[in-house]
Parts: sequence; structure tokens; C-alpha cells
Amino acid sequence: MARRADDDSDKALWLTLAQSWVRLADHVARASADLDAEGDEALANEDETLADEADDDELLAEQTPSECDA
Repeated sequence: MARRADDDSDKALWLTLAQSWVRLADHVARASADLDAEGDEALANEDETLADEADDDELLAEQTPSECDA
């Protein structure tokens, strides 16, 4: 669009606008990546918690009734 503009001031305006769009797109991409990373970390923590709970359940299932009463 900047190349097609007849007036030099229009070219500068379009160039500035295009640069701001690129900066905005970079900002959105970084913010999205940060949210994805936080989500991945939360999922990893949840998986670890579920694994710990499963291990606890297995230990309880292996105990005899007399061990549970102790």
C-alpha cells in the first residue's frame, strides 16, 4: 500500500501503520506463547499430582486390612 501511495506523506503513514501492525502481531504471538507455556506447566503439575494420587491408591490397595487398622 505504501508503494502505491502518490504522496510521500501517505507513504510514511502507511509504513508507520504497517510497522505498528507487525509490532502488535509480535506482541500477541509472545503473549500467546507465554500463556501456552503457563498452561503446559499447569498441566504438568496436574499430571504429577494425579500420578502421586495413583501411587497412593496403589499403596492402599496393597495393604492388608490389619495394616490399615494400625
